[in-house]
Amino acid sequence: VMEAGKVVELGNVHDVFTNPQHGVTKRFIGEVVEEGQGDDTLEEVLEEVARKGKVLRLRFSGTAPNDALISNIAKNFAVELKILQGKITKTLYGTVGTMAIQVIGERAEVEHVENYIKEAEVGLEVVRDDI
Repeated sequence: VMEAGKVVELGNVHDVFTNPQHGVTKRFIGEVVEEGQGDDTLEEVLEEVARKGKVLRLRFSGTAPNDALISNIAKNFAVELKILQGKITKTLYGTVGTMAIQVIGERAEVEHVENYIKEAEVGLEVVRDDI
């Protein structure tokens, strides 16, 4: 990745997309993989979301078998689940993308959901905690 004619980040495509280090790379990945041009940012989406539960950002990468992750959470945990935003992109090196979800329920059950997501080898960031 270059900025002003200088290399600011170097690596294979999959590693750079799934774990950007430099600010310019993070902004680029945010546009390509997360929000995209013309899409509402997560911050804008959150302005319309009730302050309940936790908002989690999931980061998908590679070929981890997480196809049914969201439906498994909805079926197997005593939580209310809302998909707020998401974008998945296929590259030559695997699938990368993010999804923001709101998980509403008792703290212990929401923590079980977080552990389930981590066990599925999906990146997890707590964006907002309103429990």
